[in-house]
Amino acid sequence: MESANAVARVFTNTNLSAAGGVVAALITSRLLFGKTDLTMGLNGALAGLGGPSPPNRSCPIPCWRS
Repeated sequence: MESANAVARVFTNTNLSAAGGVVAALITSRLLFGKTDLTMGLNGALAGLGGPSPPNRSCPIPCWRS
């Protein structure tokens, strides 16, 4: 039962982050261009999906390390 709850949390987090990216991109395009743009919304969904993903530790370039 615990693993089912963890999977449900992952699905919820993923969907909410994509939806948040869409909403933020559509609001931004409305403010900047005066109209909502579908491609900006889809790009926001992709950005929202990429945000919560963990960094890849096998990456040879230390992108997030200081």
